[in-house]
Amino acid sequence: MKKILTLAILIVLFTVSALAQPTPLAKPPSPESLGIQAPSVAASTQAPPSSESGQILMATSESSARATGPSAKAISTSPTLTAIIVPPGTSSPNKFYVPYSPSTVASCNFGQWLPLWLNVQGTGQLYSYEWYPSGRLVSQYLTNIRYPSWQKMWFNGDAAGWHTLQYYCNGWSNYIYIYVYGSYSPTPTPPSPYPPSPYPPSYGCNAQLTVTSNSIRGYSVYVDGDYVGGDGRGNPRDGAFSFTVSGNEQHTIRVYSSGFSYSQTKFYSCGSRNTLRV
Repeated sequence: MKKILTLAILIVLFTVSALAQPTPLAKPPSPESLGIQAPSVAASTQAPPSSESGQILMATSESSARATGPSAKAISTSPTLTAIIVPPGTSSPNKFYVPYSPSTVASCNFGQWLPLWLNVQGTGQLYSYEWYPSGRLVSQYLTNIRYPSWQKMWFNGDAAGWHTLQYYCNGWSNYIYIYVYGSYSPTPTPPSPYPPSPYPPSYGCNAQLTVTSNSIRGYSVYVDGDYVGGDGRGNPRDGAFSFTVSGNEQHTIRVYSSGFSYSQTKFYSCGSRNTLRV
């Protein structure tokens, strides 16, 4: 009986460990430290095509990822635009490109969209990670990958400055760098009435937040002035949106919808789970 119980516990622990969202190994190097400069705007669009609108991830092919790119000779003249930058001390079997393969650096104007191409060599849970210009990290579960494949997703330029992205699927991908020109803020964030946090932020330490509403649908969520998403998926929309913020820090969460606005400033501890009902 004890052996069966021990085996059951080990299976549960293994399952939980396998499903746990990985924490990035290190903070990505900045574009400036790598000598990367923002290229001119190209390959961006005002919106994804209607056939791909509303989809988080789409199966695609290597030929599609290369189809919109320039010739190999033209790409070779700009080595910084195709550099494969990986976390220190790791090899990255998974590859990440923007806005075509094999480019890893791109630009767009505020509010525009860019295609992202994932050459996924791993299998299992697929997560995306985006570091905003403010340094805030936003992560998202995408899907379960059953076999190595090419996938496509879309990036939206929702904050001006450099964005760094990466994904994980049984191994890390390289980083990609996207510069967004222009700026927009729906409402200025007022000075915080709270004193500075007594705890220094810990890299890789996150707090989980869920915004939920019984009556409001199609809302947008901003963290410290940066758009992070909203109740924009599902039919019907379920009124819930989950995301992470850096832990041991104070954040201002704002929820916007037509004729509705809500704001809350709060200190979020590492590993905490929080629900914001609006």
